[in-house]
Amino acid sequence: MRKEAARGWAFLLPTMLFLVILTIYPFIFTVSASLTNWYLPETKRTFIGIQNFINLFKDPWFWSSLRITLIFLFGCLFFEHFFGFLLALLLSLLGKAKSYLPLFFIVPMMLPPIVSALIWKLMYRPLGLMNWFLSLLGISPINWVTDSNQVLPSIMITDIWQWTPFVMLILFSGINSIPEELFDAVDIDGGGLFAKIKHLILPLIKPLFIISFLLRFIFIFTTFDIIAGLSRGGPGHASMTLYYYSYLKSFEWLRMGEGASLNIFVFAITMGVGMILLNKIMKGSVVLYD
Repeated sequence: MRKEAARGWAFLLPTMLFLVILTIYPFIFTVSASLTNWYLPETKRTFIGIQNFINLFKDPWFWSSLRITLIFLFGCLFFEHFFGFLLALLLSLLGKAKSYLPLFFIVPMMLPPIVSALIWKLMYRPLGLMNWFLSLLGISPINWVTDSNQVLPSIMITDIWQWTPFVMLILFSGINSIPEELFDAVDIDGGGLFAKIKHLILPLIKPLFIISFLLRFIFIFTTFDIIAGLSRGGPGHASMTLYYYSYLKSFEWLRMGEGASLNIFVFAITMGVGMILLNKIMKGSVVLYD
């Protein structure tokens, strides 16, 4: 028995070491840095308690970046799930094509986000593809990423283009897992497509909606590559989200203590929302099981 237990610990040890080195130690290091006035060019650090967090709430750029983050977050979440559900529904209505057609939609998702950002940056140029399309419609060209009013929608378009297929795949798998007999029962009752969506599809794939919402919430809240590739937080601070602001504080302005406190704030929000959604998923799975 002891040999089996020792063998089990031996298998677990590499994973635990990996977890400690790459996750737990950086987290403890970030928490300790957030409690100091660490400025990278200076070797001396002084413990200042929660002063960085107090200063954070007095910082006007913090509130500005929080507002931009929330607009970016809810805009992307809404449109990615709206278009993702529509695509999943349309694909599920196809015959044999639904077995291979989804593969074409996942191409954007397979690109690294920084590559997607550079592709869209080329299309957003004054003489790029996007303004060419607008000219066909008789609309004046737009300064997509150099106008402070247009830059955030432009970044959202790029994120929606890349990650809607991710939502679509999750919901598509859920719709296709519903037994055909249930759809037949709705047909017998005289229900059309709208009745199937309202009374069958949406209630049954609700847990998948929550999982997709949770994953996209975490990824959108911590988006970095697309913003860095398209606008670098500008023009001015028009596209500076909280996560990008923490990068600027830590690695551009070298104020590691303040940047660490901002990262802890971002972590607390993602952890809090994640726990709430995870709790809903667990409750949903219990209900379905019962």
